Amino acid sequence: MAIAKVTSVTNSVFLNRSPASSGQMIDYGDVIETYDISKGLQESFLSEEIEDDGYLNINFLDKGESMSIKPHSKVIFKPGGAWAGANTVLLDSKSEYVTLDKPKFRKTKAVAVVVKAKMSNINGSEAKIRTKLYYEDVIKTGEDGFLVLVWSNDKTMLKIRESQTFTLIDNTTIRNSFLAGPVEHRNGFIIQTPVSVASIKA
Repeated sequence: MAIAKVTSVTNSVFLNRSPASSGQMIDYGDVIETYDISKGLQESFLSEEIEDDGYLNINFLDKGESMSIKPHSKVIFKPGGAWAGANTVLLDSKSEYVTLDKPKFRKTKAVAVVVKAKMSNINGSEAKIRTKLYYEDVIKTGEDGFLVLVWSNDKTMLKIRESQTFTLIDNTTIRNSFLAGPVEHRNGFIIQTPVSVASIKA
């Protein structure tokens, strides 16, 4: 039995891996994705193309409540109350969504370049030698991985060791900065690198 009805679709929205359209019914367990699934969640999030920013409006049948599903989300509803409504359905553990604000200043000039990499990724894609890095890029290294980058402005080098998560941030008062957030430091911390070579070891 359906719990909701699609009332409007903007840009790339998919329901159970097929393009969504107004009038479609949604049931528990259906997979809603508001991004270009051929590119993936992270690539669509970083894309400059408006078509990759999906937006979906639905109306719950039991209560007549409306709900919007914002861009760059993967949502699966599961039962959570006496009726299906915007405040009573829960999200399945397989649901995903981007919580960062999309960069408004995505610079065309790279701030760094990868010179060595092993078992690492950038924005969810495998890190390779000569990959260019921009502010807001997210770097993750695996348990046995590492990544070495060279800053474009002064050619200084930084090695990111295993099991780390870093986001490049723009701080005009400090030459080079990272926002680091490994598993044991969920809130992250700022790392400043005023020296020529720096490495972070877990």
